[in-house]
Formats: sequence, structure tokens, C-alpha cells
Amino acid sequence: MVPRLARKLFELTHDRRDLAGAQHMWNSLLPLVRFEYRALITDAGQPHWLAVCREAAVLRGMPIGLSRLPLRPLSTELREELKALLHQLDEI
Repeated sequence: MVPRLARKLFELTHDRRDLAGAQHMWNSLLPLVRFEYRALITDAGQPHWLAVCREAAVLRGMPIGLSRLPLRPLSTELREELKALLHQLDEI
């Protein structure tokens, strides 16, 4: 969902061996990771991780078309929450 930041995290851990910087980076990404996998780690059942990935692509300017059933798009509330998370990471 955030390839630029994933690459930066890789560079911090692998290339620079800057574990403190990588931990700081990971902590900034953690709210997005928790949002993406919320349905798996809580009883909420929403959002589906794939719906989150698809919506993140749309929010980042990559229209990918409609999902096929049974996958449904994110609700307005979840979309706004994702939008805020991506905005905090300066990804949109």
C-alpha cells in the first residue's frame, strides 16, 4: 500500500542497519497495518484486508475498478479512516 515507505524501511534495516530508525519508521506504519488487518485481529469483521489495499490504491490515484463479490468496498467511515492514515504518512 505504501511502497515508498516499505522501501525506506528496508533501507533502514538492511542497507543502513539503523534499527532505531527502522523501529521509529515501523511505529509510524503500525496504525496502517493494524487498520488493514483489523478484521483478523479483532471481532469487528471489517475491513477486509484486500478491500483496504484496493481502496488505498484508489486514494493514491490508481483506479483499479470494482471488486467482485463477495468483496465489498469500504464503508464511508472506514474509507475516511484509511484516508486519514495515508494522509498522516504523507502518501496522499
